[in-house]
Amino acid sequence: MNYISFSFHKIVVLFMPWILFGANYTMADVLIGFEKSSGYEANTTIIGVTDTTIPGIKPWVGTFGSSSFNALLEISTANPQTGAQALRLTNNATGTAIGASLQLTSNVDVKKPFNIHFSLALSQISEGTVNQAQVYFGAKGSQIGTFPYWFGIVYSNGSLSLALNSSDNSTAAFYIELGNYTDYANLGSYITFDIAIDPSTNKFTSVKLSGALKSADLTKYVLSSASGGTIPHLNSIPDTFFSLASGGNDMVIADLDNVYITGISPSSIH
Repeated sequence: MNYISFSFHKIVVLFMPWILFGANYTMADVLIGFEKSSGYEANTTIIGVTDTTIPGIKPWVGTFGSSSFNALLEISTANPQTGAQALRLTNNATGTAIGASLQLTSNVDVKKPFNIHFSLALSQISEGTVNQAQVYFGAKGSQIGTFPYWFGIVYSNGSLSLALNSSDNSTAAFYIELGNYTDYANLGSYITFDIAIDPSTNKFTSVKLSGALKSADLTKYVLSSASGGTIPHLNSIPDTFFSLASGGNDMVIADLDNVYITGISPSSIH
């Protein structure tokens, strides 16, 4: 088994993103396309890079604190979804978890309804090592299991899951299955995730996936799950770290592109 945290169990080419899927979004608060015009240089590590388009932002940091594997977290021209560049994580079973995290701080108002959008392409994945690629919003990846987070997207042996805190924020998380990766796209091709949250109710208001092979609105499915579509926390609002990570005994190439977070007009919440 393989986890990204010792305490965790198991654009820029963008075009009016606030009207995707028919929802009424405001102008995006954060747009990250990993392009040179935003301060990202090709074939260099993302660790230490400051996105010049996000006011007052701190640099990208290593999710787990070690600098030994920074070169495995680089700006790549090999497989961008749009534009010329994307973030690429290359894990060769390094023996320790690796990841990159960006704290968005006040650039994202998580006290009001918001939508988070990102696209992920996975390839060259090890078999049977579990949880080979993971994306989290909220707590920094190394803090998951200790601090609350909004959600995670976890790829594990072919399947995709929505990961949530346990109700008491203990070391055990729970998962809502979203289908197989190859239901939505071939390996190496992108799947786009659009997830909307109403923090006043701590509920998902939209969960949508789309790829070249399939698109799915899984909102009703998530709301009818054992979780009731509720995002459990402790007595605090989760942080605003956006993290891409992979575990120590995994092998995977994970390309991340077109991350944006928008506020949602109240009229689009049903």
